[in-house]
Amino acid sequence: MKRIAFVVLVLATAACQGAISDAAEAPPMVVAPIEGGQLSSSFAATGAFVGGGTVFCTGTLVSPTKVLTAAHCFNQVSASKVTQASFVIGTDPMAPGISVPLAGKSTHPGFWGTLGVNDVAIITLSAPIESVLPVKLSGDASGLVGDSITLVGYGKTAANGDSTGIRRETNVPVIMVNDNTIRYDFQGTGACHGDSGGPAFYQAGSGAAQVGVTSGGAENGDCRDDGLY
Repeated sequence: MKRIAFVVLVLATAACQGAISDAAEAPPMVVAPIEGGQLSSSFAATGAFVGGGTVFCTGTLVSPTKVLTAAHCFNQVSASKVTQASFVIGTDPMAPGISVPLAGKSTHPGFWGTLGVNDVAIITLSAPIESVLPVKLSGDASGLVGDSITLVGYGKTAANGDSTGIRRETNVPVIMVNDNTIRYDFQGTGACHGDSGGPAFYQAGSGAAQVGVTSGGAENGDCRDDGLY
C-alpha cells in the first residue's frame, strides 16, 4: 500500500507555552530513524532525547533553552521522570558533542493522542546550548503542495530494524496542507519509529525553516502503511 503521511504544523506550538501536562507516570511512547534516507551531518540543531541509555524521540532546538518535539513523546511522563532524560546533539547520540539534562515539559493543551491532534510540545533544558544556532520556525505552509520537505530524525531505517540512534534525513513530496497538518506521499522513504518529534524543514531562499513536527505512524507499526506525521 502506498503510504500517505502527515506532519503536524508548527503553527500550533504557540499554545504550548506555559501549559504543563499532568499525565500519569509512564514510559515515553515511541511511535515514529528515517526509512530510505541518508546519514545527516546537516541540521545541527536537531537532536535526540535519551533516557536510560536509549533514544526515544527526536527534537529541535528553537531557542538556547527550548526544544520543539511531539507531545506524545512526553505526555505520559511525569515531571520527575522528565528530568532524568537528556537532549543530545550530534550525529550519534551515544557519542554526543552536547548533552544537557531536561528541566521541564510543556505540552499543547489541545493534544488529542488518539488522533495525533496538536501533537506538539516544548521541552525546557536545564542549561542553555549556546554553541548551536536554533532553527527558524514558519507557520505558513500553504504554498508547499507540490514541493518537498526534509524530514530529520534518529529513528529506524525500517519498522523491523534495530538501527535507531543515528541522525538521518530524507526528502518527501507534499500533497496536502490544512490548518493542522502537512500530508506527504511515501515513495520509498519517510519517517519511522524513533523519528517522532523530529522536524520537517522547507528549504526556502533564505535557508531552511521548520514547518512541522513528526507526529506518529500506522497502528500496525509498519512504516510503509498510512500514518499521521
